[in-house]
Amino acid sequence: MADNINTTITPSTHTKETSIPILSDNRKPCALDWAESSWIRWIYVILWSWLNPILNIGYKRELTTDDLYDVSSNDECGLFLKKLETMLEKHESMGTFKIIIKVFSKECFLVGLILFPYIAVKIAQPLLLKQIVLTIHDSNIAS
Repeated sequence: MADNINTTITPSTHTKETSIPILSDNRKPCALDWAESSWIRWIYVILWSWLNPILNIGYKRELTTDDLYDVSSNDECGLFLKKLETMLEKHESMGTFKIIIKVFSKECFLVGLILFPYIAVKIAQPLLLKQIVLTIHDSNIAS
């Protein structure tokens, strides 16, 4: 109990910096970005050949953080954070959930439109298979 009383808590400073510190500066640039920028990109991406160098290193020895690729600029969360911060500055009185919905509703709607047929097919497939089996079974009994 006495240890908790004597500890001092320093106030955190809020900075507007949106970048996340990288653990190591010795990382190689993202190989997926390189593969996607090539004119034969579909071969690299489909065959996952852009991962061969890191797989070979992992086969020979244990991987370290310096062996890993840097995060792709497309996958960094800084872009989304910047979107959220600008919307938060515009609408400070709105709740966090409403701001998230306002910022990402378009992307969520598009993903929903893509996933809806997939989910519908996944649900309809066993029902259709059941009807096919019942139809075949009924035609065999009538014969």
